[in-house]
Amino acid sequence: QAKAEAEAKAEMERRARADAEDRAKAEAVSRVMHERELREKAQEEISARVAAELKAREVAEMEADARYRKEAAARAQASATERKKRKKEEREVEAVYVRAPGKKINWLKVGGIGLLVLIVGFVGLVHLLPLTVYVPAVQNALAARLGMPVKVGNVRYALVPSPLLTLERIAIGQLEEIKIDTIEVSASPMQLFGGPATFDEVDLIGVSADRKSLQLLPGWVKPPPAGGKSFTVRRLKLRAVKIAFRSIDIPGFNANLLLEPDGTVKRASLFDGRLSIELIPKGRTLEAEFRAGSWEPPFGPAIPFDDLTATAVIEGRQARISKIEARMGRGTVKGSATAAWERGFRLEGDFNLSNGELKDLLRVFTNVFTANGSLNLNGTYALQSETIESLFDNPHVQATFNIENGVLNNVDIVRAVQSPLTDGIRGGKTLFNELSGTLQVAGPRYAYQHLRLGSGPMRANGEVTINPGGELTGRIRAEVGTGALIVGRGNLAVRGDIRTPVLLP
Repeated sequence: QAKAEAEAKAEMERRARADAEDRAKAEAVSRVMHERELREKAQEEISARVAAELKAREVAEMEADARYRKEAAARAQASATERKKRKKEEREVEAVYVRAPGKKINWLKVGGIGLLVLIVGFVGLVHLLPLTVYVPAVQNALAARLGMPVKVGNVRYALVPSPLLTLERIAIGQLEEIKIDTIEVSASPMQLFGGPATFDEVDLIGVSADRKSLQLLPGWVKPPPAGGKSFTVRRLKLRAVKIAFRSIDIPGFNANLLLEPDGTVKRASLFDGRLSIELIPKGRTLEAEFRAGSWEPPFGPAIPFDDLTATAVIEGRQARISKIEARMGRGTVKGSATAAWERGFRLEGDFNLSNGELKDLLRVFTNVFTANGSLNLNGTYALQSETIESLFDNPHVQATFNIENGVLNNVDIVRAVQSPLTDGIRGGKTLFNELSGTLQVAGPRYAYQHLRLGSGPMRANGEVTINPGGELTGRIRAEVGTGALIVGRGNLAVRGDIRTPVLLP
């Protein structure tokens, strides 16, 4: 009987301990789920605040647009009033010359008016008649100055409102590689017919060329040949310039070239409304300064920069780019690069990103996987290709990264550890306080290694590779609990693709 009582007591104590352990595990799981709910609620509040801020910005932009329209209407009204005033003054001047009834005719005045009519008629005739007889002479002068064949479709000359020589439908080069819709030159008759001339400004409107024909452009600004009749230009203004690449859409831009008296370039500026480039020759080198706002590169990853500045020194067929500084939302980027185009194209350099928005960067590369968080990234890159169009087809990147206070969408590590399924866990999301690791990019293959993730009571580490085509391979080792009490542990295989990741036990 005593033995039976002792065994019963021992059994009761064992059951009590088992019940206590079960209650402890249940409480731990409950705490984990409660913390997860709190984090999700905090994330929802943050999203709501962000949405409210975006709405406020939208309202502010609409108000600013309304003010601009109101000011534009006021300016238009003022302009209309000024035009009416000028017309009234013109009518008053004309009235002075109206002959009153009964007065004698002033034949001197009539003769002056007749002469004025003849002059106006001559000017109008110059406007109307194309000067096709001068086309060969103009072609020869341009060919001698540029050192390459030139064809001109038409020549016109106007005296009012100011003397202006206009050339139309110009083609330059053996194969007419460069085409210009119109060339306008402000020049008096004495400048045109008085021998070698110097023009203050020449406007080239509607310039189109392909990439290979760019090597012809230095001939435009080389010094004029010694002896012989030629002309010089102090400033070249290019409008609506379009450079055609096979698979790159280069936006149209404008350019201003300030020339030395001997015809060499003193300074050049290119601008398209979002990007401006200043070029200054310094001996055998060319210094360049880049400035951009609300700009995306015309080829490669379409990374949106709120603003960007950089300086470069170009010598021969290579360039050293330094002081690269940019802003993307809250994030800042700094870096440097070197470029060469002697045989093919090569670009390499380093970069540092601080406080970047992960979701914005992911959107540049894919729209089938989303995540967010504050990203810090340090890395180097090397790009090489036979053509500039394919320069980003086979990139090589090495980087270390750290992401804080973020979410991985369509991946639920906690559920995969606590409730594993034979065919794997899909969907859900994983909140984390910190995610760090290294990234190696070799062409279309992305390898994430030394991954470490912390999310309250859950910790994980591992490696994941995105193969060509988007297929996923890798392993994640995770555990849920505190240091003294582990309520779940799993060694998970990563499969599927970036659109639908799968976590298998």
